[in-house]
Amino acid sequence: MATHQNPAEELEQILLEEAQLLSTGNPPDPALALRRGRLLLALTRYQEALTALEEATAIRQARSLDVDPAINKTRASVLFRMNRYSESLAEIVNSARLRNAQGLPEDWELSKTRGNCLLRMGQYEEALTSYARAEQIQLEQGQEVYPFLSMNRGAVFQELGRLEEALAEFDKTERLLEEQGQPPDHDLTMNRGVVLKVLRRHDESLAAYRLAEELLQRAGLPEDVNLNMNLGELYSEIGRTQEAAQRFERAEELCRERGIQPSDVLIFNQAMNHHRAGQQDRAIAEALRTIEAVSRQNVAVKPFYVETLRDWLTPTTPGSTPVGNTRGAKSEPIPDSEKRHDVFLSYRRDPGHPYSMLVKLHLEMQGKEVFRDQDDLPAGRFEDALVEAIRYSRHMVVLMTPGFFERCSADPDDVVSREIATALDCGTHIIPVMLEGFVWPKPAELPGQIREIASLNAMSFSTEFLTAFIDKLLKWMGD
Repeated sequence: MATHQNPAEELEQILLEEAQLLSTGNPPDPALALRRGRLLLALTRYQEALTALEEATAIRQARSLDVDPAINKTRASVLFRMNRYSESLAEIVNSARLRNAQGLPEDWELSKTRGNCLLRMGQYEEALTSYARAEQIQLEQGQEVYPFLSMNRGAVFQELGRLEEALAEFDKTERLLEEQGQPPDHDLTMNRGVVLKVLRRHDESLAAYRLAEELLQRAGLPEDVNLNMNLGELYSEIGRTQEAAQRFERAEELCRERGIQPSDVLIFNQAMNHHRAGQQDRAIAEALRTIEAVSRQNVAVKPFYVETLRDWLTPTTPGSTPVGNTRGAKSEPIPDSEKRHDVFLSYRRDPGHPYSMLVKLHLEMQGKEVFRDQDDLPAGRFEDALVEAIRYSRHMVVLMTPGFFERCSADPDDVVSREIATALDCGTHIIPVMLEGFVWPKPAELPGQIREIASLNAMSFSTEFLTAFIDKLLKWMGD
């Protein structure tokens, strides 16, 4: 079993070494300043870490030494932790450029940190590419594979709704840690708790979060902002809004202590908690603060934030009237008493398959009867069975992924096009759902039989706030 020195104790040793250099009249050592910066990063003392890195740079300049790309790399990690993703990416580019100029081999950690930034910025495919490159560099250089690349991939899969793949990546990380003689990790345990929460396995999620807190304490590490936020989100979802507020307040307090801006996700979680607690004015104020925080971080505003704020500001609510298509059926509708399904899910299997599974799971947890073709098609003619399922469904939820409508015009036999046309014809209530990257085509670009869908109210999907998304979906169904 590998031994790991407490970062605080190691920092104390570095400070003693630096003090001895000064007391004996020796010049400061840039390597010690860099190590101090890294330890301060581990201890979440981010502003002090940046100062130490500036000192390391200044010492090297005073001694006419080459710029050390490791300083830029460490600065990139600090800026990432401070939610300053664009600045972090710039430091990654600088470090890679310096390594190349100095004839140094490619550094896999730069690709890893780049992937982390892209993940936080919602650029999921690019993040996966960066993690794959990091692993490839390790293999090419004969290094042991870094276990947490699997955990990071799992975090991407979690955002994409591919929860079983996420859990598999977390299992792989745990296995690699054991094989390499490393202790259990609080981040890994926390991420597992996040997935369990999304799956509504709340007791298991809470147990994972509490274990993560215990692992932090065992390692002598400071409190984790994200762990407090995730616990707050879980408490909020299960109705313990006061405990949730305490966790969110603690997360913000830690941000202030460490000189970092609260993330948009943290602020919006507080908005959702105020809304659940019936504190509408405070919910609206926090939602507005969320949008301000996003603009500071140079990250695109999530449509779900804007739509939720608009819902809260709207004086009237849908009540028991479904939102979506409200026009009458063109053909004889099936009486509601004869409907067999509450929801028919329409989606493209690539890339909509994991989202369809996620939505079905959560709607079924709410007691809804959901038809999804890969689970529920009986034997017989494929298209005839789909048409019948749509006619006997109260609602159709259309999961619109990037390029969703491209095949509708190119292929006259496109199944999705026929599904939507059938729902419009028979009066099945349609709720269009826009996923990350979806862009509406011009109505004129759609086939005539489905053009009406472009005029319907649509909502945005959110993996980060899945419970709130499902609640809104149910509301639009008239529940």
